Amino acid sequence: MARSGDVVCFDAGTYPTLEIANRTGTAAGPIVFRTVPGGELKATFTSGSLKHGHSVRVDRSEHVHLYDLRLTSSQTGIEVGSSGYARLDGLLVERVGQAAIKIHRTVAAGDEQRFLGPAAHHCDVVRNTIRDTGRVTPRYGEGIYVGTGGLQGDDTHDVYVAYNHLDAVRAEAIEIKRHSHDVIVRGNLVTSGSHEFHAAITVAVRPSPTLSRTGTT
Repeated sequence: MARSGDVVCFDAGTYPTLEIANRTGTAAGPIVFRTVPGGELKATFTSGSLKHGHSVRVDRSEHVHLYDLRLTSSQTGIEVGSSGYARLDGLLVERVGQAAIKIHRTVAAGDEQRFLGPAAHHCDVVRNTIRDTGRVTPRYGEGIYVGTGGLQGDDTHDVYVAYNHLDAVRAEAIEIKRHSHDVIVRGNLVTSGSHEFHAAITVAVRPSPTLSRTGTT
C-alpha cells in the first residue's frame, strides 16, 4: 500500500522477509522504510535460514529508501534488482549465508540466463555496517556486489558505495562486475576479512570479448 511520500516505520522486533516490489516514489517523495526514531537497528528482518531467501528484497521499484534496519540470518541480506534511485543508509547487515548487499538486474527464478527487468541504476549504498558474510558459502560471501557475474548484459550503473564499514567478510568486501559502469567507491573501511579471492575490492574480474558501450569500470 505504500505510495510516494509515505514513511513506513518498524518498531523493535523480528520480522520476516520484507518484499518491496513495483513501488514507485519520486525524488521529492521517496517511499521510506525505517525504524521508529530512537529504535535504530532494533527492527530485525530475516528469512529464518542462512541457506535460503533474503532479509529484504527491492524489485522493479523507484525511489525506495531504507534506513537503520538490521538484516540477518538469511542467505542474502538485501537485494536491489532492476530498481532505480534506491538508498540504503545506516543498515546493519550481519551473519548471512552468502552476500550482504547486491545491486543488479533481476534474473528469472530458476532461469538465471534470463533478465526480467532493466539494469539497476542510481543507487546509493552509504554508511552501512556489514559483517560476518559467507557463513554457508564463503566464495559467494561478498559484502557489496554490483552487477551480475555469470550472465552478460547487466549494465547496472551510477552506483555510489561510500563510507561503509565491512568487517569479517569472507569473499571480496566490494565487487564490481563487468558491464557495470559509473560506479564510485569512496571512503569505505575494510577490516578483518578472510577474503576467499585474496582481494578486498575487485573490479571487472574477468575479461569479456563483448563490452558495454561505456566499457567496464
